[in-house]
Amino acid sequence: MVIASLRDVVRKQAEELQAAKAETAQLKHSQSQFATEKTSGAELQKKLEALQSEREVEVSVEAVGSVTNLWPMLASQRTALQREVSKLSSQISELQEKKKEQEKEQEDLLVFLEEMSEKRKRDKAAMRAAGLEVSEDEGGDEGE
Repeated sequence: MVIASLRDVVRKQAEELQAAKAETAQLKHSQSQFATEKTSGAELQKKLEALQSEREVEVSVEAVGSVTNLWPMLASQRTALQREVSKLSSQISELQEKKKEQEKEQEDLLVFLEEMSEKRKRDKAAMRAAGLEVSEDEGGDEGE
């Protein structure tokens, strides 16, 4: 019986040893998988960063392309605005010239009115001196 009991102990220890070896193998396998995944994770992180950098460059290139595409349109708008400014400047010059002409005409009319008033006063004075009747409907031209 002692031998049988020792055989049972040896058999149990052999089973435990086999289980420990299997568990060790499984742990080594898990460890290598973890190391691979860790390396793989670092590599994936680097790839992700590279892709993000590429996307930033693409966005920058697209933005430059958009600005480049806008340039001809902006240049044509600038040209159109310059023509409009030139046209408006010409109109301003014409209006200023017309204003000067009207002011000159108004001044000429005022001078003419003054001359006519003076002539009327002289004519009335001459008519009175000749003994003719002069109407006073304008209300005191002699006092002016």
